[in-house]
Amino acid sequence: SKPVFNSGTLTLIIDGLSYGVNADYSKLISNLGTPYTSQVLDSEFTTYLFAFEVSNSQAKKSMILKFNDMNSYVNGKAGAKNFYVKIKPTDLRGKKQNYSKKLGEKISFDSSVLGNSDLTITDYKIANNFKLDYKFCYRADNCIDSHEYVVPTFTGNYYKALMRISGNVNIDGGINNKTVYDLRTLLNEYGYLKYKVNNEWKNCNIDSEIVKPISSKSKDYFIEVPSDSINADEIYLMINIYNQIYKYVLK
Repeated sequence: SKPVFNSGTLTLIIDGLSYGVNADYSKLISNLGTPYTSQVLDSEFTTYLFAFEVSNSQAKKSMILKFNDMNSYVNGKAGAKNFYVKIKPTDLRGKKQNYSKKLGEKISFDSSVLGNSDLTITDYKIANNFKLDYKFCYRADNCIDSHEYVVPTFTGNYYKALMRISGNVNIDGGINNKTVYDLRTLLNEYGYLKYKVNNEWKNCNIDSEIVKPISSKSKDYFIEVPSDSINADEIYLMINIYNQIYKYVLK
């Protein structure tokens, strides 16, 4: 049979009370990493998430994680053995903090679950499409000037424009969430756009499809945003990671 982990062998013990793994809660924290849902285990090291539902008062007390190894040897004979590990959880609901940066300044996410990740935006522009110039070469010594248009996708429930972002993002390879690996996935997971049009403030979650040039060598990111943000008087790119709120002042 294929090796899978029996989550029933894990128990969280707090103040003499025992709590089993809650599979539904594990799915709710998928932005912290990969919930374990009976994936086949192999020889490669992989990190999975398990969630336990406890009260607020219990969450502040000392915790012990109990693992019941059903395949141990006790006194030379096959049997079960319990292992106990003291754990010290991090409270992601802690004090709310706000950070604000301007173009050209670096945002460091070291106070969040993104670890040593950081982001620097040097320039941006919002338009319905972008014309990118490049050299089309028949041979190494025979090239002509050419161009292509980058446009938003037609999916979604609002009219879209594109935000072109110039800058640099570094995602900490040690974080558990492997679905966040570049600027687009970072903003899809934690970002939203806050902008002011005709004296009205609007918020829009970012759920951008992959939009990138085919032929040109542009290193910019293209993020899908609401089309009315083109005429915005003020624009903030917001990144909300639990109680850590980062604001990039674009305009």
